[in-house]
Amino acid sequence: MQKEIKLSEKLMEKHGNIRVNLGMQVLDEGNWNERGVYYLAENLLDLKKGEDYKNLKTTVQIGILGFDLWKAGENPFYQVYELWDTEHERVFTNKMKLCVLSLRQAEKAEERERQSGLYDWAKA
Repeated sequence: MQKEIKLSEKLMEKHGNIRVNLGMQVLDEGNWNERGVYYLAENLLDLKKGEDYKNLKTTVQIGILGFDLWKAGENPFYQVYELWDTEHERVFTNKMKLCVLSLRQAEKAEERERQSGLYDWAKA
């Protein structure tokens, strides 16, 4: 049986060739990394049988969290994850991004983040 994502758990917007999935989680259930990847993958799969792979839409998963994602180490206010070639230090594809906005870390926002409006939104 395939797992379904309920409409109450996501907001999908289509902007031309970009799909944005917004997910919010207040309490740490210990599974956000996997949950975020699941949402990203589900929304990435939008090609019809026989359709050219070049038509694959860029998909962005935005997670707004009320807890720290990492138990150890630094927890920045805003993070972006991409599929990365670790040996040659380059992005493999720009077709998928997973973004994390940590509301608990708003005071750690860098100046560029404070100017972008993310900080004002998070503090509201």
